[in-house]
Amino acid sequence: MALRDAFYNPTDEQRQNMLYQSLELSERAEDYDNIVQLLSPPPDILNFAAPMSMRGLNICILGGGLSGLTAAYELRKLGGNITVLDAESSRVGGRVYTHYFNNSVKYFGELGAMRIPVSHETSWYYINLFGLNTESLSSPRSNNFMYVNNIRMRRDYTGRNIEENLYPLYNLSEWERNTPWDELDYYASNTMFNSLNTQQRSEILKILPAYSPEYASITKLSNRQVYEDLGLSQGFVNLLSAVDPFAASLLYVSHDETMSSIYTQDFFNVYRISGGMVKLPLAFISSFADSNPSLGNVAIKFGCILSGIYQS
Repeated sequence: MALRDAFYNPTDEQRQNMLYQSLELSERAEDYDNIVQLLSPPPDILNFAAPMSMRGLNICILGGGLSGLTAAYELRKLGGNITVLDAESSRVGGRVYTHYFNNSVKYFGELGAMRIPVSHETSWYYINLFGLNTESLSSPRSNNFMYVNNIRMRRDYTGRNIEENLYPLYNLSEWERNTPWDELDYYASNTMFNSLNTQQRSEILKILPAYSPEYASITKLSNRQVYEDLGLSQGFVNLLSAVDPFAASLLYVSHDETMSSIYTQDFFNVYRISGGMVKLPLAFISSFADSNPSLGNVAIKFGCILSGIYQS
């Protein structure tokens, strides 16, 4: 099936083809099976317990984000009485926060999560389950404008405009000045990641009692510390922060955050839910009101700020 037909509502086959092709371009197609397996939903909960086997049990879930709503959705199959507590006064969704302007569903902005990579199998499982429409966020042309140091320029593929217009304004080392921007940016973000082998990279998505020394040592470093260890100058850090505000906000975050996005190709072939990302948490809410088939009950209580958990 042609990928050009996948701008709206890609099939699972199309998504996985896009992921595989992007990994091939990154010369690590061997990561494909691990990524798909580790990001896929687990077996259905009914494989572990019989329907309605928790009838009469009271279950409390802390947080009405997507994880909490998913837990409520699955546990409902077992018949429990489920209460979801959320600190927000009037909305669910956690990090998913769609703001609609002028009470219109046509104009909106995403104040939280805004993209769904094709690799995120569990997210796509529920999107498809609820029949939500999606559309590509990938621009056919990446020549949008950026405005840095009172200079407006095109963001071209090669980074040539950054080299010509911004390199002279920053105190770069001689090596940095003589290195094309795309190579310099790649060196900063991918060198640590590329030092890991296939098995070590898979640990990025795993919860383990202990990790390989190679991977664990990198997780203890912030992005800024990685840049320093790679011999990059403060001038480079300033330039990167100017042209990529997202990178600037993550300077003091573990480099593991960067490696995780690289590993699962979070910035390639991304989609959004048509009409707003909040439609996913709202779909969960709507499903809780459906009494056919007969399942457990789900109640959501807003404005519940947790101060402690006690055994009575």
